Amino acid sequence: MLKTNKGERHVLNYTLEEVEGFLDDKKYFRANRQFIINVKSIKEVHHWFNGKLKVTTNPVTETEIIISRERAADFKKWMGE
Repeated sequence: MLKTNKGERHVLNYTLEEVEGFLDDKKYFRANRQFIINVKSIKEVHHWFNGKLKVTTNPVTETEIIISRERAADFKKWMGE
């Protein structure tokens, strides 16, 4: 399922791996197995347990977006930190 910044939902006939291949990696980040996030949708980033990060987006997601400790450094680099 794809959710736009306007809150619109679209069903996709692609895996996240396939979608990830279509996108500009400067604008989109594969946060975990469930989410690819757009840099413009990020509202807040919080330090979470055991070196993980929790990302809040706009629009809000039904499920928390948690970035693993292993991916946290890549995410920070992507964000320009």
